[in-house]
Amino acid sequence: MKKVVKHFYSDGGHGWLRIDRKEAESLNILDKISTYSYQSKNGRFIYLEEDCDAGIYFNAMKAMNVHVDVKYHHSEYSSIRSFPHYSKDSKASDGTGNLKYIKHPNGNEYEYNQHGKLIHAKYSDGFE
Repeated sequence: MKKVVKHFYSDGGHGWLRIDRKEAESLNILDKISTYSYQSKNGRFIYLEEDCDAGIYFNAMKAMNVHVDVKYHHSEYSSIRSFPHYSKDSKASDGTGNLKYIKHPNGNEYEYNQHGKLIHAKYSDGFE
């Protein structure tokens, strides 16, 4: 049985399992992940919320006969909460993790450069 190691981050209120977006794509679970999960600013990682989305990942890995070892990290307040919410419509460019834009569920769009720095925001109410 193949094994992989994943990192689980938690704070006093919640927890998230970090996976690579390309892995989620290869497992065909991008459409199953909720907006309760987050993604890194550069779009490379998805932080699956612990209640449902992490279970989708674990089930997909089990079906592939892959065992997931988890390393746990706890903090008082996780910076993951400041990340953009997950969106399957996010476009990572060429596999380098450079993110062109993130479309948030509330309709706002955020564009980041290759360093994960916000360079433009377009809000659903028309302001930029």
